[in-house]
Amino acid sequence: MPRLPVLSAEAAANLSTLHGRVDAFFVRVHAAHEESMACARGCSGCCHQNLEISPVEMARILEFLSEAPRESLESLMGRVGVEDESGSAPCVLLEDDACMAYAARPTICRSHGLVIRERSLGKNHRDVCPLNFTESPGMEAVPEEDVLDLERLNQMLALINELAMPETGRNRLSIQATIHRWFEQSEAD
Repeated sequence: MPRLPVLSAEAAANLSTLHGRVDAFFVRVHAAHEESMACARGCSGCCHQNLEISPVEMARILEFLSEAPRESLESLMGRVGVEDESGSAPCVLLEDDACMAYAARPTICRSHGLVIRERSLGKNHRDVCPLNFTESPGMEAVPEEDVLDLERLNQMLALINELAMPETGRNRLSIQATIHRWFEQSEAD
């Protein structure tokens, strides 16, 4: 196995706490709006993109993968760089429409499907997965307490990353490219 970035116990606990809060928020909102949300095991529409995540979350995924059975890693190696029928690369962690690293999935994956509030150019606007809240009145009718403040979430994640890995700054890492480099390093070791 290649060398892994090491997360301190404090960093791992901070990340786990953030992920737990996002998961609890998702469960609460999903229960309140189940009829409007397509999110369920087997729905992998949000997984067909090359996501970039914080180094601290990438370290957590690599730690998780280092404990995976050899056959799972061989299957994963076979997916690195593979494009689907639409020409886009599905996430390398996607296996049979499920995340093979679900327990270690990053914040963006934990929050996808929720109505999010973004701020740009001094304005707030909402966004959501195109599979969710498709019936009128749609996402605009979702009460504010059920909307995820993406800027605030990203600030908390950036702080956790800064405390755990100050040398990485605010750089983000491609899941696909980082796992590919991890495998190359594995072969070299």
